[in-house]
Amino acid sequence: MIRSIRHKGLKRLYEDDDPRGVISEHAEKLHDILARLDAAATVADMDLPGFRLHPLKGELTGFWAVTVRANWRVIFHFADGDASNVDSCRLPLREIEHADEESTAPRRLGAATVH
Repeated sequence: MIRSIRHKGLKRLYEDDDPRGVISEHAEKLHDILARLDAAATVADMDLPGFRLHPLKGELTGFWAVTVRANWRVIFHFADGDASNVDSCRLPLREIEHADEESTAPRRLGAATVH
């Protein structure tokens, strides 16, 4: 179950099925992600094709991310069968272009280190 959503647009979409506040091209996938996240009993339940579930590192250790599209992610904390602090973020494109290459240094996303 989703306990808290930080992003106002995601919260509006989840609570009222109102896509204002999210990118219109992402609304359908975001709706699917939120529905799956709400039904998830474990974080592994979010490991679905196209979601690209992965843990975050650095200041966001303990958070998980799923892909919305290209460089857009939904991030969340998952504990005791519940998701919290659900938010949306965008990675810089240069991060995505080289995502398949091994890096010796972590890449930075605002306050988050993304690997």
